[in-house]
Amino acid sequence: MTEQVKAVYVLHTRDYRETSLLINLFSREHGRIDAVLNGGKGKKWRGVAREFSPLFAFWNGRGELKTLTQLEQASMPHSLTGDALLSGLYVNELIQRLLPVNEPHPDLFDQYCVCLDGLAGGTDVQAELRRFEWQLLTELGYQLDCHRDAFQNPIEPSVEYSFHINQGFVASGVDDQVRFLGSHILALAENNLTNKDVRRSAKILMREALAPLLGNKPLKSRALFKRDKTE
Repeated sequence: MTEQVKAVYVLHTRDYRETSLLINLFSREHGRIDAVLNGGKGKKWRGVAREFSPLFAFWNGRGELKTLTQLEQASMPHSLTGDALLSGLYVNELIQRLLPVNEPHPDLFDQYCVCLDGLAGGTDVQAELRRFEWQLLTELGYQLDCHRDAFQNPIEPSVEYSFHINQGFVASGVDDQVRFLGSHILALAENNLTNKDVRRSAKILMREALAPLLGNKPLKSRALFKRDKTE
């Protein structure tokens, strides 16, 4: 069976055997797709199978690993540089690490497109990342309730809270090192990331929420970002 999907994005490529590539794709209709592109190292495919480029993809196969028969550029690739490029690689890695294969996530795909447009357009990188991470958590079944705490009490603006992924927000105790001001949590509930302190809280919160899902294996894109800032 051969499939054609519009607006497929390449998340990552790596060498496969002598002449081929193993490619991780993301599509609206099928979610994350792992596929082999036979002869992918050849001149025919050079410059096509690259990150952040919208493509038409044709493949066959019934198992989890598909065989690509054709890749065609659908439109111009997003041009990402500097922090935007590192952020794009981070988003791609989150999808690779956390989404199961062959499971549609159309809302997340739409948010991914919005994120790439924002990164390419020079908008606030941190705000784009936080919105994508929020949608990703929702898709994975960890939708954050930023209106009420773990005991269904309204979040109080002046109270500091700690966060537990399987519970939610709990009023901080004396031993809690990571705390979130209630007014920042309520701003997140309204998708209001204009304040720099709220954006900082959102970054820490997303890291806290994603950590148990990612496990102990560090993100390569995060290491690249740290290295770039120290050079």
